[in-house]
Formats: sequence, C-alpha cells, structure tokens
Amino acid sequence: MAAKQGMNANAIVPRHVLDKFTASSSWFWTYGLEPNPVPLAWGQENGKEFVPLINLKRVLPKTHPNTSCTLFETDGKPTCTVDMLVDVLEKTKAKINTSYLMGYNEPYAGHHAVDEHGHTSAKAAKSVTGAQGAEAWRKIVQPAAQRTGLKLVSPTTGISSQKVGWLVDFLKACYDKRNEADLPCDVSLIKVFSVHEYKCYSNYWRKYAALDGGDGVTVKDPACTEKFKPRSEVNIYSAFKKAMREHYAGDAVAIEFWKGYFDEVKLWVTETSCSGDLKFDKLNKNDQVAQSPTAQQSCMDITDQSCQHRDGSIAAMLGMDNIERFSWFTLFPNPRKDHPNYVSIVAGAMVNASTEETTPVGRALINGLDADASNCNVYAAGVANN
Repeated sequence: MAAKQGMNANAIVPRHVLDKFTASSSWFWTYGLEPNPVPLAWGQENGKEFVPLINLKRVLPKTHPNTSCTLFETDGKPTCTVDMLVDVLEKTKAKINTSYLMGYNEPYAGHHAVDEHGHTSAKAAKSVTGAQGAEAWRKIVQPAAQRTGLKLVSPTTGISSQKVGWLVDFLKACYDKRNEADLPCDVSLIKVFSVHEYKCYSNYWRKYAALDGGDGVTVKDPACTEKFKPRSEVNIYSAFKKAMREHYAGDAVAIEFWKGYFDEVKLWVTETSCSGDLKFDKLNKNDQVAQSPTAQQSCMDITDQSCQHRDGSIAAMLGMDNIERFSWFTLFPNPRKDHPNYVSIVAGAMVNASTEETTPVGRALINGLDADASNCNVYAAGVANN
C-alpha cells in the first residue's frame, strides 16, 4: 500500500500525526507549489516525495512577492511568468524529492459564486474553461515543468461527464496548438491524469476506471441482500476515446494518436473517500437525511465487511496497474462548522482534528485494510458523526 498511498498534508497537521502514516505512505502533497513546514520536515526525514500543485486561487506561495499573480491574461498578458514558477519549483526541489508537477485543482466550471450559506465560493474563483486552461498550460505550466525537469500530471477532474468534458476540451485545445511556432502545446508530456471521485464500491473502480473499458464488470452484486441501485457512469477511458473519435472524425493521424495516448495514460486518485456512496445509490434519491456514511461505515466499506462494496475501493486501486497513486480525503481536516460539506469531510477524516485520535478509516489505511486491526466499530464517544 505504501507505494501508492499519499498524504494530503495541510498546514495544521501535527508531526506526531504524520508519524502514524510514515510506514504506510510514500508521497505527500498540498494545494500549492511548496510543502508546509511540518510535513516538509517529516518528508525530509523519511525520504518522502512531494508533489507540487498549480492552485488557481493562489498560484505562488503567500511569501512570494508576486503572490497575487494569475496565469490568465490581464491587459493582454498573464501576470505570473514561467520564471516565477521555475524559481519556486527549484527552491522546492532543493528541499525535498520532487518529480512531478500537478495541474490545476478542480478547474471545471459549474461552481456557484456564492454557496448556500452565503459565503463566496473559493471554487468559483478557480473555474476556467478547458481552452483557457490549455492556453495557460502551453505558455506557462508546460515550459516551467520542462525547465525544472518535472513530469506533468493533468489538471484534476474525474469520472463524471462534467469533469471528463472539461479535460476533453483541455486536451483538444492543447493538441490543436501542437504546431504553434511559439510555445507549442504537447499533450504527450502529460503521462498521468489526476481524478477526484468519492465512491468506495470496489467494482465502481474496476468498471469505470479500468483501462480495458470495464465492460465485463457489474457494480451491483445480485447475491447480496443489501438493497442497492447504483447510478450509471461511463468508463473514463472509453469516454475520452469516444470524444476524440467524434471530434477528429476523418483525421486518421489524430485518431491514431489519441488511441495510443489513452492506452498509456495512468490515473492518480488524489482525493477519494466514501462520501459519495449514498448519492451514488439511487435508492437514497429522496432521502434528505442521508448525507454521508459514518466513519465506522466507511471503515467497514474499505475492509471487505460490506457485501455490495466487496473488498472496497482502496483494495481495487491497489490491484489496478493503471491506478498508480491514491490519496484519501482527508488526513487532518478542520472545516468551519457551517461548511456545506462539513459532515462528509469530518466523517471521512483519517485523524480527528479535535481529539487527534486516529479514526476507523485512519486505522484501516495504517493497517493495510486488515479488518481486525482496523476495529471499525470503535470510535470515542463525542466525536463528530460518531
């Protein structure tokens, strides 16, 4: 498990919490180009790899003199430059092992500017079209990665049609600029797609994230007594191939490129938990109470203690060669109490931020998904969503 598991390590996570996961993880990341100080020290001392990310809300660190710069055009040109990114990335590389540069976090459109609680949505500020994302990519992100010797990971999207559609638009726009005399965009440099999906059914992954299209896999097990009516999705690789065949119909060179390209692309599941399971089950369609599985339920669902979940999402990912890495969402969350996703974030935590206790899910991920060692039903009284 350690070879694939990463830690989403924010600025408030204590060192002793990270130490719990030293043996079960190999890499870590946060939503920026440099690691936070405590995770940095942990990573340095334990030989971990850090993966920097292009955050459209704040591209450069708070301490950088150009912290408010943008990748997108203002008065004819972006205010962030390749040199700025290279400067920060080189400093990060000098501190810790760094091999990849990950693209924008959830840039797809559709987020409302104001959420249901009246707060301005941070997600609204980072929403761009695929074509806009590709322009900034070819002019700034790709050159910065090439100058620093970093391999590129795609902007983070997912398996749902809205998310796949954004990345299709991004890839088409990049491919169509491949022959630009100045700053051509090279799709083939993106070897990995980053996705966020919150499902713990093992066959969800074996069907919808399978390189071979997953045609022989069914998500629902008819032998199970649990009532379950899964929503339909489309395999991510099949969706990409179909979109490109249709868009480049008649262009044999392009169609051949895309076929070979998608056959080689790997997946990183950089955010995942069980929080989407209830929405995925259509039997909960009209249930306003069913918000998210509890911490105990999530633990059982990934440790082979639920018939419909089978051996669970993480076991499925560990057994799939095309899924190279995963990161549970999240390690040490402390969301505001009126956050619209407060219940699911807290329920999915690996460590409770108030008590600093390892949750059932955290124990499962530490103990290699062993059901007995995970002890899913044990969780201290008074912990949120217990």
